[in-house]
Amino acid sequence: MQAKSKLALLIMLIALMLMAGASVFSLAAKRNVKPHQLMILFTGDDLGTNKSCGCHSTGDYGGIPRRANLLKKLRDAGNDILLLDVGDAVNGAGEYADIKARFFAAAFPYLKYDVCGVGEMEARYMKEFGTSTPFTNAITTISANVYDIATSKLLAPATYTIKETKNGLKVGVISVLSEALVDQYMQEKIGIKAKPVREALKQTLPEVRGKSDVVVLLFHGDLKTSRALAMEFPEIDIILDGHPTDPPLDKAEQIGNTILATTKSAGKYVGKIILDISADRKITKSAFESMPVDNTYPDDEEMVKLVAQNDKDLEDYYARMRTQYAQNSTDDRTQPRQPKPFVTVNKCRECHPAEFTAWSKTRHARSYNDLMKDSRASNPECVSCHTTGFKLQGGFTSIAETADLTQVQCEMCHGPGVIHSRRANKNYGAVSMNTCVQCHNRANSPRFDYATYRPKILHKPADPNAKPPSIGH
Repeated sequence: MQAKSKLALLIMLIALMLMAGASVFSLAAKRNVKPHQLMILFTGDDLGTNKSCGCHSTGDYGGIPRRANLLKKLRDAGNDILLLDVGDAVNGAGEYADIKARFFAAAFPYLKYDVCGVGEMEARYMKEFGTSTPFTNAITTISANVYDIATSKLLAPATYTIKETKNGLKVGVISVLSEALVDQYMQEKIGIKAKPVREALKQTLPEVRGKSDVVVLLFHGDLKTSRALAMEFPEIDIILDGHPTDPPLDKAEQIGNTILATTKSAGKYVGKIILDISADRKITKSAFESMPVDNTYPDDEEMVKLVAQNDKDLEDYYARMRTQYAQNSTDDRTQPRQPKPFVTVNKCRECHPAEFTAWSKTRHARSYNDLMKDSRASNPECVSCHTTGFKLQGGFTSIAETADLTQVQCEMCHGPGVIHSRRANKNYGAVSMNTCVQCHNRANSPRFDYATYRPKILHKPADPNAKPPSIGH
């Protein structure tokens, strides 16, 4: 018995020595890395936009075809690249959202995205269509806190992922969505909810930190919360902030141990962070840049084809909607004929000549003309904010059928005026910031500031005897 006990003890000691040796070897192997640079590229808030629209003062930036060549140029230079998206690539609901999602499901694998986080738009789509990703399984989609209320299960297939770069660095990526963005409508009508961000991080971060050399958080929320998270969770090396409710950062912020950077202008820029990695896998230096996706990058031909197909799919969708509307609104001779809800600006000017004169001097009065100059007058995504009542009953359908509803006219902001024109009511047509942001949103007007913009279109007093200028189409 004594001999057996000694033998067992000897075997246990050998096993412990082997384990210790393996640990030492593992640590040595982990440290056996040449100093190098890692380039983290990131995007966010595309909101379904796949080409440059030239809507705002930042110029002719953006577009997936250009982004493809920007990324190719960086890869061809031999950079060790990790490509991430912070969320809200898709947009909308129903068939429209599905058309947009199909585009990005084809585009993102072609662009070689490594990881995509979940914004509120992806969350809505995933619940509505019963899928674990708006993209394909070729793209790693993660979310640590958005779940289906009915099942209490997380929508995404994983809470985090670990990506190993070509230089052997292990990068842990976590995605969380601000619970403030999953509002009451999302909860009651869509059936999704987000557990508190801090709770999700406390559950997920220790495991990720233990497996990773560098930890990246994709946070879809406001900048104030990002800064607070950097202070509360120093284990996070990098926070990439999407869904900008604040002006984006021109420079990365160093908050304790954490680098904080933001997405910028809905697909018109690509964020770039270059990390200097030491032999023991530590970040020794970092540099941040927002790279404009401008016309110095030619369009990628495959992506141009994909955009064209997406445009066709959208036009087919809107054509069906117009046909359906026409069928539903066909006059029934047995019923009294209903008046058109939109009376047009020419009716409004009869009682409001001064306001008409003021309006005619604004960019609203020539918004559709801008589309015609740039050959975008048939693009439904542009038309909706450059005409009056598009997609609404009795609103703009096409230049051939409803030329009198081009431009952003009175009723685009104040609402259909048929009742007001017959029975005037001074409570009609109140305008608030919520009215403006239907079109002046993050994608099309990233620098929009209600207090600055509204005075530009206010109806300033004018000489009531002056002859109003004619309105062009």
